[in-house]
Amino acid sequence: MKRINLRRGRTFHAIDVENLVGGSPFSAEDVTTAGLAYLAHVGVTKGDAVVIGCGTGNALTVFFSWPHDARRVVGSGIDGADHALLEVLFTEDIASRYERVVIASGDHIFAPAARHLAFAGADVLVASRPEALSGALRAGHTIIDFPSLVLAA
Repeated sequence: MKRINLRRGRTFHAIDVENLVGGSPFSAEDVTTAGLAYLAHVGVTKGDAVVIGCGTGNALTVFFSWPHDARRVVGSGIDGADHALLEVLFTEDIASRYERVVIASGDHIFAPAARHLAFAGADVLVASRPEALSGALRAGHTIIDFPSLVLAA
């Protein structure tokens, strides 16, 4: 597996776990596999911030199975996890505190946040399974192809 080399500086990682594992339902093993793949393909270094978002129905599985330290946010309803992550991206002045932002999701709902963060001066990267990457997120951002995972049955 090839890991992308990022420039020096702190990175903010906004991770939509449900998007990375390819949908719901999923197992604890799926979450751990996705987390380890994220570390291998994207990497998290000292000083980085990691926020993982998920829906209420998957919260316990995600919170106890993600393989490294992360802040956890939960949302309910359709796109609940996405909205929880977007609240962080739009309200916590991320661009002034971090050199780059990795949005680990292919969902088009993150496109306005990606544009906002890039306009504010952050380098924006998108980590997504190729088949899940929306055109709106693909445009104008560095893309990290996240591997398609075989979910445990």
